[in-house]
Amino acid sequence: HAALLALNAVPSLPTPETELLEPAAADHVYAAASTWLRGQTRNRKAFPLVFEENVNYGYQRNLLACRPWGLAACAFGLLSAVIAIWYGRQPIVEIVMTLLLMLNLGFNVSEEGLRRQAGTYARRLLEAIDALPSEPVPVNPRKSSKRGQRPTAT
Repeated sequence: HAALLALNAVPSLPTPETELLEPAAADHVYAAASTWLRGQTRNRKAFPLVFEENVNYGYQRNLLACRPWGLAACAFGLLSAVIAIWYGRQPIVEIVMTLLLMLNLGFNVSEEGLRRQAGTYARRLLEAIDALPSEPVPVNPRKSSKRGQRPTAT
């Protein structure tokens, strides 16, 4: 809390009592602080762990979104293998690989896994507060001269 206030991320942060009395207002302040912090840590060279965990979170989110399509494709693959067996083929490798993929999508790709990854990303983001310069960088992506660099002040 103190570091965010010292960096002028937000004018003030809610107290525990305020959070209980006005949870929506507290969420709004925390969302603003999170947006500010993400903007300050966009430089992948200065904050490689934040960048890496953001990529991992995006991958996990996208994988979860594609899960139904992946399971449908696996079901189609197994149906195709059954038809191949009917015609005298032996698609053993195809069946094993399809079942492994189906099991992975069924058990390893979940909302709980996405929540864990989101928590890891959030921890890396909060850890980055200590590495921020005392003077925050103005966040204006249109003024950035090169992709991946911090925007310059105008």
